[in-house]
Order: sequence, then C-alpha cells, then structure tokens
Amino acid sequence: MGTHESQSLFWERHIGLSRPFWRFAHPHLTQILDQSFFQQYTPEDVYKAVNRVSRSLIRVEADELTYPLHVILRYNIEKDVIAGKLHVKDIATRWNQDMKLLLNIDVPTDDKGALQDVHWSGLAFGYFPTYLIGAIAAAQLYHYCAMDIPDIERKIESGDFVPIKDWLKEKVHRHGRRYPSLDAMLEEQLGEALNPKYFIDYLTTKYSELYQILVTITVQRKLTILRPKARSIHKGQPSTIKYLEDAVVGHAIEMRQLREAIDRAKEWLLETRPILSAPNVFKEYTINMDQAPLPFSLASSTTLELEGEKTVTIRQTENSKTRCTVSLTITADGRKLKPMIIFKSQRGAGRLRPENLQPASIETTWCSAVNTMPGKTRKT
Repeated sequence: MGTHESQSLFWERHIGLSRPFWRFAHPHLTQILDQSFFQQYTPEDVYKAVNRVSRSLIRVEADELTYPLHVILRYNIEKDVIAGKLHVKDIATRWNQDMKLLLNIDVPTDDKGALQDVHWSGLAFGYFPTYLIGAIAAAQLYHYCAMDIPDIERKIESGDFVPIKDWLKEKVHRHGRRYPSLDAMLEEQLGEALNPKYFIDYLTTKYSELYQILVTITVQRKLTILRPKARSIHKGQPSTIKYLEDAVVGHAIEMRQLREAIDRAKEWLLETRPILSAPNVFKEYTINMDQAPLPFSLASSTTLELEGEKTVTIRQTENSKTRCTVSLTITADGRKLKPMIIFKSQRGAGRLRPENLQPASIETTWCSAVNTMPGKTRKT
C-alpha cells in the first residue's frame, strides 16, 4: 500500500504543489475562473497560498508538513492497542493528549478527534503508516526522477508531463506485483531501499525557503558514532517510522518551546516598554548584558567512522577545556557595546587589545585558564 500511496502523493505534492506547476496552471485558471480575482495574484502568490502551513485537527485537511504528525499519532495508538498497553475506552483520552503534545491543539469533541477516520471502524488497522511511507517513497522517486530528467521543472512549467509519466511507468507501474516489497522495488530500480532522507530534505528545503527559516535535522547514517565523553557507541539505522517519529516529534517540541519563549518575551516587552518610555529614564544608560563561556578551541565532540572499524580516532586539542568569558551588552536605544572578554588571571589581559573588544581579567570567573594573558588587572 505504500507504493500505491506514493503514486498519488508524487503527483499531488511534488508536481501539483510545486512552484513550476502554478506558473503553468495560473494562466489557465485565469481564463476559466474569475479573471478579475486571479489577476490580483501572481503564480508565486498562489504557490504560497496552496503551501500554507497551519495546525489542523483533521488529518485530511492537514498540510504536507504537519501531516506526518497525524500519522505518527495514529500509529502509536494502534501499536499500543494491539500490544495490549492501551484499552479501547482510553483511546480518546490518549488521542487528545498526543494532539496537545504534537500539534499543541485542544480537541473539542471526539468527532474531531479519535472518531474522525473510518479506518478503525472498518478494521483497517495498520493502514495509517502507509500514508507516510508513501510520502517518503514519493520524495525518493521524485529525487531520482529529477536526476534522470534534469530539466524537470521546465517541463512542469510548460505542461509537458509525459516524460515524468513515462519515467514512473518504467520504474514503477510496469512491474505490477513483481517485487515482494516496496524496498525490493526501490533497491533494484533506484539503487537503494526506502530512505527517509529525501522526504526530510524535501520538506526542509521547501518550507525553510517559503517561511524564510533555517531548519536543521540530522539524518543518522549507518555509521558508528562515538561520543568521547560518554564513550558510548550507537550502531545501525532505526526503523523508518521510529526515525521519523523521533525527528518530527523532537522538532515539534522544539517549535512549541520556541513559541512559548516568544510569548514570554512578548510579555516581558509589554511590561518593560512603559518603563523605558518614562520621561526620567535614559535609554542610552539602560543596558542588557549577558555572559557566556567561550572555549579557546572548538574541537568536535562527535567522531564518525564506518561501521565495523576497530579503531576510531578522536581529535582533541590541548586547549579543549580552556575557556574565557564573553560579555555582550546592548543599550535600550539599540546600541551594541564592545564585547568584553574576561580571562581568569591575577595579572589581567593588558596585551590583548583588539580594536572591537574590551579585554579584562578577574580571579573569580567562569574561566578555567590561569595566567592566560599577562598585563594589568582591570576591575569589573
């Protein structure tokens, strides 16, 4: 079923939701529909509108970025019900809890929650993951299709979809039930089994550009990862669903924490702005300062080596644990003061005089170096 779902999602998402497609479709819609309406909007406007991201209670109304969360929610519930860890009577409660965790949405009624799908009432347990597997396969197929058809975007923009259809016919359609699994087909036709990397890369590239944000999700390869501090080794590649669950859920939690931090910052601004606007407050003398430790040497804390290697080299430096303290200051009127670097030393940092830095030294600080820089002591 993952193969079946991949074909509809290939055309729906990678073609129908693409920027080149709306450059192709826009003039046709302008002719067919209300011309005055469509003439107000460019193809770029329509492209952004159809790719709008918004949290939704309903799976079938979800955008492609948040859709995986809906699948993960259902998959986890199904798995626990089948394993005997969750009673049927508790599904609605669990559903509501997971919706709050994953999408930060409160479910008002069960018809907008656990009862919204027909799958479970029709005993179609285990089907939901095929939607996500299909999305992953669609992204992988499109990646290789674009490699074989380098001008694929130009063809989409011109409405020439035949080469794409022929490529899918050659790689997927003509084989029918020849292969025992989706992995087997992809491995023979594309050279690798199902790989979530292409799906994550597709979403990351597309929506970070659309929303002008930077999103970083690290894809775990089949490598031995050695972390020097913990001396622990992790091998192998997690299952597709488990991997995506960790990546997407982790990102969702981070985004929720970010939203909460932004809300707290807004509350703080609402409280402080009236104070700063008072006539007896001078913004140029009102400052905000923060300090942070800065290592002298930024050696990597992770070493990668191919699985099976008996020796792993760890790169370290003599100053990997030596730190100074950096103090950053900004005034209420927006001026950034020179950064201050504080060294742990009785004799100070008299010789360190970079143009845009203010050096200082103090005996009791976060720094771990002793007598790092000779010179006169500066009181801080």
